[in-house]
Parts: sequence; C-alpha cells; structure tokens
Amino acid sequence: MTTTPTMAGKICVVTGGTAGIGLVTARELVGRGADVTLVGRNASRGEAAVAAIRAAAEGDGVVDFIAADLSEQEQIRAFVRAFCDRQPRL
Repeated sequence: MTTTPTMAGKICVVTGGTAGIGLVTARELVGRGADVTLVGRNASRGEAAVAAIRAAAEGDGVVDFIAADLSEQEQIRAFVRAFCDRQPRL
C-alpha cells in the first residue's frame, strides 16, 4: 500500500500553471495540501485555472493567481511584491 506524501504547510509557485503540465502540477500540489500561487501572463486564463483546480482538488490546499510576464523585469518585481503581500515565505 502506497500513501501519497503530504504537502501540507508547503508554499509553492507554479509558473505556466494555466495549462498543460503546469496546471496538472498545481492541481496535484493543491490536492496534497500545498498552498499554490499560479503565475501567468493572462489574468482570465489564470482565474479559469484557479476555478478548475478548486473544483477538482480533493485536498486542503489553497490556490491563488498572480498575473505577471516573467520575461519583463518590472513585472517580476511586481510579482514578488504581490507574492510577499500574500504569503509569509516561499
């Protein structure tokens, strides 16, 4: 019998979490109890991903989204400020 490892108490950032492997990764982390912040360029896709993860997740984790284009330094700085306002650590 294999038990699924818990991620309770862990805080994670998933870039590209609005589709594909990033979305699946975020969903699995939330399902295992992690608090996950998704990062993506498109706010509407981000909010849709958050809604899909919340609907599918069976764990106690929390999912959030912050819009940022990580190819732009100013948006990276804005993301870090927003993340630090929401989470105590990474």
